[in-house]
Amino acid sequence: MAFPEEEVPLPLVRRSARPPVLRHDVDEADDDVAAFEARLGKKKRAATGERLRPASAGALTGALGGLAAFGSVALIDPSLAARAFHGVSRLAQVPVEPTAMIIVFGIALLAGALVGAVFAKLTSRLRRWFPLLTWSLVVFPSIVVALLAVQRTYLPRAHFLAPKPLLLASLAFAVVWSLVVLLRGRGEGRRIVVIED
Repeated sequence: MAFPEEEVPLPLVRRSARPPVLRHDVDEADDDVAAFEARLGKKKRAATGERLRPASAGALTGALGGLAAFGSVALIDPSLAARAFHGVSRLAQVPVEPTAMIIVFGIALLAGALVGAVFAKLTSRLRRWFPLLTWSLVVFPSIVVALLAVQRTYLPRAHFLAPKPLLLASLAFAVVWSLVVLLRGRGEGRRIVVIED
């Protein structure tokens, strides 16, 4: 039995006429969204007041901190620095005086930059200098103490990790690295992001 074609009214369903979607309309809409997101990203970055991103600023201050850490070790125990120079000279088979020293300073610079970038990413929400300094003065010496404990437990005959110079190096690194807030911005805490049309 065939049913007659009739429209059954449904009280909760309403048909709406949709205009046909043309391909160039979709492209223009995508362009508008991309432009809005780009503008939003610029305004967010401008509203936070950051001169550099946390990883970049952390890498710069970390590189300086690595040099400061190695310099403090060389000041407190020159024999450790000499052993580092001679060890690199033996491993790389290069002369000690210019080449091994440059390699050791380069290693300190790169290691400091890597550690600084990682920890700057982790602490990107700390925007004031004193809390960041306190945090770094607690965390970096704690890492050194943990390394010394591992060395004493598993490598008791290895004497390449000296406690006093390493603790001093971690303190020097922490102080220099905490200046990352000066490179990132003015450290004014949280700001309200206002997006204008």
